[in-house]
Order: sequence, then structure tokens, then C-alpha cells
Amino acid sequence: MNITQQNLVAFIQKNSMLLQLPGPTTCFRSADYSQYQKFKLEDDTSSLIVLDWFTSGRMSRGERWEFANYKSGIDILIGDEEKLIFRDVVLLKNDESKQYNNNNNNNNILMNQLEPYDCFATLIIYGPKVIPLIDHILNEFNKIVINKTNKIIDLTWSVSSLCSREKEKENGVVIKIAGITTEMVKNFLIENALKGLDCIIDDDLFERAL
Repeated sequence: MNITQQNLVAFIQKNSMLLQLPGPTTCFRSADYSQYQKFKLEDDTSSLIVLDWFTSGRMSRGERWEFANYKSGIDILIGDEEKLIFRDVVLLKNDESKQYNNNNNNNNILMNQLEPYDCFATLIIYGPKVIPLIDHILNEFNKIVINKTNKIIDLTWSVSSLCSREKEKENGVVIKIAGITTEMVKNFLIENALKGLDCIIDDDLFERAL
């Protein structure tokens, strides 16, 4: 089986900002896909927003979690010594010996593990230029009241702090999102996770970003 690979290396200079806001990766049936992204920050004045998200497949064609393999890796480094401040790897592997069809998904390992969600996202927000976004999402997360329930939640998300090794104060966040539809995740990104970005960049650019 042929592997589709994509690699990206980006360098963010001091007092600069990079926005990496692509559309979601959607793998077709039996696809084997791998990507790796490395972001090098010159120092703590560099800022970065990275979105890495994927769907369960070409749902309009009845394909859900039917790809063979999906791997996505992200490294973020800072300074001349390239100190690693963040690493994330998503690895999803199906049983290639199974033949999936619309009438028999009982042996679909990924579907059994990940349903009812069809879209997953990782959003990284880091640096001084995006402090308003960081403060907003932390405040929103602190408002969440966790109740024990067996009810399926249409969209769920969590936030972790991201700190450089050169500073004790947190200067970034990592947001993990899972939604039952791609549109639901997209709306959350626009209306919540990236709220205020249009005040930092041009309005037209923000509207085209997602």
C-alpha cells in the first residue's frame, strides 16, 4: 500500500506570528496517511496558532473510519538551542485484514472506539500576540461545570497550559476538541476557541481562514 506523506517545517522570527489554519484532513477508504509538522520559535516574542484536525472520512460516500492508518505529529521548539516545548502524536490504525462495508461495521476498530464522534481537533495557541485568545479560552473553560451523566455530549473539549522552558508563566494553551459533526467543531473554533482573532488580524483574512 502506498503511503501519502506530508512534512512541514516553519520558522517564526521574533515579534512575528504564524497562523496555520488548514481545512480538516479527510482520508478515503483504505488510505495510509502520515504528516509531520515542526515549528521553530526564535524566542518568547514569537507567536503561533496551529490547527490540526481530521474527520472520520468521506461520510457523504458512506465511509466512516475506514482508512487503514492515520498519523499526525507536531513538534514546537524555541530558541537557538531548539528546546522542545510541545510534542503531540495522533496515531490511528485499523485492522487491514477486515473488509468494511455499509452493512457490517462491527469489526471496524476505529469506529467502535471513537463513535459517536466524527471530527477531532488539536488547536495550539502560543505567544504574546495571542494573549487575549489564551485568556478568553481559559476563562471559558473555568466556567464549565462537570456533571456525571451517561448522556452523549455532542461536543467535548479540554484545555492544557503550554509553557516555554525559559519562562515560568504559562504563555500558551493546547485545546483538544471532539464533535459529532465537522460543522460543530468548526463553529466552536470560530465562535469560542478563536474568538477575538479577528481583532488581531484582518477581518477578511479571518473569514477565509476556516
